[in-house]
Amino acid sequence: MGCSNGYASNIVKTTDGGKNWLNISSYNGNIIRIFFLDTLNGWAVAQSNTSSSIEYLFLKTEDGGKTFQAIYKKVFKSDSLIQVYYQTTDIIFFDKTNGYVMLSGKLLKTTDGGQTWSVVDLPIPDFNMTEMCFINVNIGWVGGSTVLNKNIEDGTDAYIFCTTDGGNNWSNQFQFSSNNDYQIRHNYQINGISFIDNKHGWFLIENITDLHTELYKTVDGGKTYILVNSNNFYLAGPNFSHILFLDKDIGFISYELGGASTQGGIYKTNDGGKTFENVSNTSPNGNIIASGDILFITPSIGYVICPTLHDGNFIIKTTDQGNTWSQTLPIANYHFPP
Repeated sequence: MGCSNGYASNIVKTTDGGKNWLNISSYNGNIIRIFFLDTLNGWAVAQSNTSSSIEYLFLKTEDGGKTFQAIYKKVFKSDSLIQVYYQTTDIIFFDKTNGYVMLSGKLLKTTDGGQTWSVVDLPIPDFNMTEMCFINVNIGWVGGSTVLNKNIEDGTDAYIFCTTDGGNNWSNQFQFSSNNDYQIRHNYQINGISFIDNKHGWFLIENITDLHTELYKTVDGGKTYILVNSNNFYLAGPNFSHILFLDKDIGFISYELGGASTQGGIYKTNDGGKTFENVSNTSPNGNIIASGDILFITPSIGYVICPTLHDGNFIIKTTDQGNTWSQTLPIANYHFPP
């Protein structure tokens, strides 16, 4: 079970908690996302770009990654400015047949193990999806934004939508309008969603115009959201950020180097998001800039993919619920999107 975020041509595997890694598969292209359901069944998404389109190739393995077979191809026109600047990807499966993927601002669903994918209709036309969080095949949340008047300079509104029937119907749970300030048109973006059950969840919303991010929380499945943290010392202007909560109290945010003097890193909360503490280590020659997904395989053991300013890229691991982190794998050929 695992995931990856970025561009790479090799897939590596560990069976001893990260002490040793084996290169199990190579692919002549950019692998941007992987997900393993168990030790044998996994999927990967590869991406290639042209001046007018983005092509995604879906790969599948049933032997733990020894071999991958191409099973599906999807092409999107890249004619949206917000699609180019704020593109994120994600993939999840709940069994061997049912899964979701987020590509080029769209949500796709499969019911046949990835052999075919259909675009899920969302309530607003031209909605650019940037985050998704499904807790099972039926219940999930997506976040994103819309460009006003087809011009990003006119601002973007941010939304959270929820489905309880596998994407057939959606409810609008949250909207943040760029028209709140009549003098300035703001660009809002949902930068992370994390739900631990069908009641308790959190999301990050960033005002890209003034480099300010806020954390919201719900205890009723999204019927109401409350602002729990508006301190932007840890999220002032990152390119990408990731959020994961383990329970009602303990959660993490990882992010890239921010604007001005803001440093990237990993921050932990023990009080449901009210306060955060920097739990990042520093490598010998530069600060950690954590931009990969946070993956916890137990309540105590977790991993994050990190680049540094000078040391190249590597995977870090925690065995004490994120209080301390140590390097487990250098990644010489792994690089993150610009």
